[in-house]
Amino acid sequence: MMKKIVYGLLLTIALGVGLTAEAQQTGSHWRRDRAKYEQRLDHQRQRLALLHERLQERRHERAMARHERLLAQKQEQSTAKRERPRGDKQERMASMRERVRAEKRAYLIQHLELTEKEADGVMSILNELDEKRFQLWREGEALGGRVRKSDKTLTDEELNTFLEQSLSARIKEAELEKAYYLRCRTVLPVQKAVRLPHVCRAFARRFFEQHKH
Repeated sequence: MMKKIVYGLLLTIALGVGLTAEAQQTGSHWRRDRAKYEQRLDHQRQRLALLHERLQERRHERAMARHERLLAQKQEQSTAKRERPRGDKQERMASMRERVRAEKRAYLIQHLELTEKEADGVMSILNELDEKRFQLWREGEALGGRVRKSDKTLTDEELNTFLEQSLSARIKEAELEKAYYLRCRTVLPVQKAVRLPHVCRAFARRFFEQHKH
């Protein structure tokens, strides 16, 4: 009986020692596997950080490239505008003047019921009137532009000069209109000549309203 007890104790001790060794071995393997996993995880994190850094650099490079392209385009536009020949501006003005004349002729024919002969005669006189007006407006163009822009460098003397010039220009323009509208009686019946100034002003308001933008 004693032998069985002793044998049982020895067997239990042996099994316990084996289980402990196996547990220790298993723990050692788990620690090695965890260390490897953590190493791989650190490596992946480093790769992700590097990729993120490169992505940010590329985004920054693209943004800088876009910015440089926009600056180059603006510079080209500014240079082209400064270097645009004066003849281009004169051609545009001449083209606009012809457009105004064509639309004005059509408007007068419609609202005054003009014949072709009457339209030819009155437009010859009105075109001459418009040329005189244009020359009159050009006389105070430089100073007038500074006043409209609220130039802070304008002196009291310059402001007084502008006031006198602008009032004188209105008087001269009224005198021109009187002379040329009276001439229109030579090519229009008086009934149409009476309505002509009002119809011309209505056309001017309509044209500038349509083209102010």
